[in-house]
Amino acid sequence: MPWSSPKLGADYDRTREQIAGSPIEGGETAEDSPEVLPPKIADNRTGFEKFSDWISGKERKRDVAKAREKFALGQEAYDAAVALPQGTERKKKFRQAAKHFDAAADAWPNSDLEQQARFYQGESLIFCDEVPEAEKAFRDLVGSHPRTRFMSLVQARRFEIARYWLARGENIPSWEFVNLTDETRPWVGTRNSGMSLLDKMRFDDATGKLADDASMELARQSFLRGDYERADEVFADLRQAYPDSPHQFLAHLLGLRSKLETYQGPAYNGDVLHRAEDLLRQTERKFPNEVKQDEYRELIARANAEIRFRQAERLIYQGRYRQRKGENGAARFYYEDLLAKYSDTPLADEAKARLATIEGRPMLPPQRLAWLAEMFPEGDRAKPLVTANGETLMR
Repeated sequence: MPWSSPKLGADYDRTREQIAGSPIEGGETAEDSPEVLPPKIADNRTGFEKFSDWISGKERKRDVAKAREKFALGQEAYDAAVALPQGTERKKKFRQAAKHFDAAADAWPNSDLEQQARFYQGESLIFCDEVPEAEKAFRDLVGSHPRTRFMSLVQARRFEIARYWLARGENIPSWEFVNLTDETRPWVGTRNSGMSLLDKMRFDDATGKLADDASMELARQSFLRGDYERADEVFADLRQAYPDSPHQFLAHLLGLRSKLETYQGPAYNGDVLHRAEDLLRQTERKFPNEVKQDEYRELIARANAEIRFRQAERLIYQGRYRQRKGENGAARFYYEDLLAKYSDTPLADEAKARLATIEGRPMLPPQRLAWLAEMFPEGDRAKPLVTANGETLMR
């Protein structure tokens, strides 16, 4: 995992200078990479923002001199920590740097300095293993500055945090409800926290380079957990919002499986089967080469067979129901429809047998209590207000 700590790995130990232009996880390079410190000290707030800060009390907290002082102390501690080998002293220095950056951000809200301080606070906390606190710092940064130039790097960090929590969550025993010993995990709900973070990434930076990756991972995890409705929803969003994503084929294939898993049976609504069939045809049209590969050809064939069987099952279910009520005409319609459309399914033999049993029988059941119905004859139908030729009838 991309972390600079003994617990999480040391293959992502990037310093302040490296952050400015180096590739991030997945081969991505930040186009709007942050500048090397010291930060700009310009007050870029609009008049409305200044008024809002005065109303909320942030203006009274604004202390530029303190912000610059704390930022410089944070920079000094950060550089010292980077130079130290892995160990307790290094973590202490990063923790000290994080406190200074936090104080600097609080001292000058809505400023460029706050953005940089929050980002390096998160980086410092990452390097001393305080992962939930690091995620909070990144969340505060994005919340205060939705269009921050650090977004690409922050999203890369959050993506790795989410994947780390999801991986760790799989190995947590069921009896461990609260985490009191591992500072790299949230107090509760490690895996759920990872899912929530992926979902938040999708909305915080919907057009970012990792948005489709976050969507795919969220949908995949929902699928693995058996939450097929959620998986189907996110797969559909990925297919529509990111048509150029490399995850498109799997989003179609797993989305098809998710739809079939949400089907509840012949006694319930069957629209999901029609949508699954449409998605299957769409997958075959869009990915003609992929569906022919050995690893996917059988999956596609099985999905097609399952859809046809489920459709036939719905028809035989309706036919049985009508036959039990003595409505043999309606039952015949369903059985014949099944044979016309799904004669290759195992239910075709049953449909033939049932057609033979109702041969020669009345199409409708006999009317019970006919003498009672005759006592209440139907009244004349009300005349229409407008005739077929448009003339108005006067009563």
